[in-house]
Amino acid sequence: MVVKKSMYPDEKTYPLILRACSCLFDVDYGKMVHGQLAKLGFDSFEVVNDALLEFYRGFGKIFENLTNKTVVSWSSMIKGYINHDQNLDALSLFSRMKTDGVKADFVTVINILPACVNIGALEQVKCLHGYSMKFGLNLLSSVNSALLISYAKCGCIDMARKLFDEEEIDGLVREGRAFFKEMREIYGCQPSQEHYACIVDLLGRAGHINEARELVREMPFKPDTRVWGPLLSACRLHSESKFAEFAAEKLLTMEPRNAGNYVLLSNIYAAAGKWDKFAEMRRLLKDKGLKKIPGCSWLQINGHLHEFRVADRSHPKVNDIYALLAILEFSIKEAKSHSRQMHILVTGEFAQDF
Repeated sequence: MVVKKSMYPDEKTYPLILRACSCLFDVDYGKMVHGQLAKLGFDSFEVVNDALLEFYRGFGKIFENLTNKTVVSWSSMIKGYINHDQNLDALSLFSRMKTDGVKADFVTVINILPACVNIGALEQVKCLHGYSMKFGLNLLSSVNSALLISYAKCGCIDMARKLFDEEEIDGLVREGRAFFKEMREIYGCQPSQEHYACIVDLLGRAGHINEARELVREMPFKPDTRVWGPLLSACRLHSESKFAEFAAEKLLTMEPRNAGNYVLLSNIYAAAGKWDKFAEMRRLLKDKGLKKIPGCSWLQINGHLHEFRVADRSHPKVNDIYALLAILEFSIKEAKSHSRQMHILVTGEFAQDF
């Protein structure tokens, strides 16, 4: 559409243009006109909205007559329904699309999510999330962002926060990979044990255990405890008990008197339900006479440093500290109990409404 200087279509012109697009079956041009009128603010006029609705209805007729419907056709039609607040029609069409055996791509998922949000269909959002994970669509930041927004708008804040954190971690992993690559390929700097330990720790924490394992395997020198330690911790974090045994074997060979490695591996076995191996690790600790050095915390108050250990009662104000902890524990239990009662009450009232 050619727009001359100082001459623009108005709210009376756009409906005529859209009607012409319908008559000519020119869907692409009609969508372009829609984009332009929305940009100029004419979509606030009722007459223009009516024309858009009529255009997309006409598009629906075109769609139904298509003999070879592609994923692009389905996605465009779904988007058209949602643009005109026909959310149930959009979800119905999405269901038909799956029934017809058309595999939804990332554009379809992004297009259909607002329909779920608009009618509060949280379960449908979860299904789309599962579908995205199954086919790897959630690896795209655009899909992840759309899912995050959908969960947040449906009131599922915990899941939205989890996706936000994952996206943030993925961003850090990409950045870490890029720096590690630049070291070698751009600056000609050979990474040391410390560099490998950092990138293995980064990959491991993010759940990329296989990638971290491959990196260790390709190291130009023998990895030491600085590499195997973070890898074993990552295995515990992500319940990778099989590879944990391999990493632990390396660590125990290098540090046979480090009780922490035995404890870490025994905890991995316990989490995996391998109680026989858990007992074996604990027995080894006892037989070797090893004890894990207890962790401690420091707290500075008015320039004085206070040190605490697990079950420590050596502090001069130990009675006051434990009394305060007991009060906090009681308050937390009371808050949980009140929250549970409110949940039961609200759930009961909700059930009565139906």
